[in-house]
Amino acid sequence: MTHHTTPDQGFLVGGFPYPAEGEKTVVQGPTHAMSGAAAGLALATTLPVSWGGATTTAEILAYTALTAGAALLPDLDAPGSTVARTFGPVTGLLARAVASVSVLVVNVTGTRKDARISGGHRTATHTLWFALLVGFLAWSIGGAFGDNGMVGMLVFFSGLALRGLFPRWAKERAGLVVVAVAVGLGVAAYETVPALHTPLMPASAVTAGVLVHLAGDMLTKSGVPLTSPVIPRGGKRWWNWTLPGAVTIRTSGVWDQALLLVFTGLATWQLYLVLMGL
Repeated sequence: MTHHTTPDQGFLVGGFPYPAEGEKTVVQGPTHAMSGAAAGLALATTLPVSWGGATTTAEILAYTALTAGAALLPDLDAPGSTVARTFGPVTGLLARAVASVSVLVVNVTGTRKDARISGGHRTATHTLWFALLVGFLAWSIGGAFGDNGMVGMLVFFSGLALRGLFPRWAKERAGLVVVAVAVGLGVAAYETVPALHTPLMPASAVTAGVLVHLAGDMLTKSGVPLTSPVIPRGGKRWWNWTLPGAVTIRTSGVWDQALLLVFTGLATWQLYLVLMGL
């Protein structure tokens, strides 16, 4: 049985591990994906090319899709999450594996003051190091697996973006339809956006998407173990970064829908400006 502690609400003082099952402290998949899309549109149009920024409309849209998909990636440690359901048994098994590895990482690296855990959600994949790791994997996948690796990565993140940005559409279609559309989008992106043939743009977008997810989870009262296990605090290696209680939220249907509405509005406005060339 997982031992849970109640997080403190002071800045950088959060407890660990993830709150007890049933507490409304998580941001939902569609909200993460839409916040990733809003951030992706902003970054693609402002980052210099040397940092992976975009120069054409097609590149902006590709960057945004990658960021929206990657904004779901940290929840691969939760077998019931949106990302775990995206490609059926494939991502389901991957999520179980990631959750198991996360549990192992926490229990092996923790000190005597750290509670041992049996569930891996919001642990190892909710750190800065995970954001850097997946960015590096996105950077290196082309060199390791060539064109097929790049296309596979684009298909994967296209599927995540579809599930996150269009949850009702995805739910109403058979899984194979979603997969087929993801494959089509991934292949089309690779064929029409030359910048995706190089590692810089994918690496930048994927890292950004994960960081957006972490920022969203930091809005909740339980926070995230941002720098664990590298930077200890109070004798613990696994502790949560939290914001002051006055600016944190306990997400519920109302709060999550409010956040989703805000990010949808931001993304829609930015998309309009991009398509109009403004």
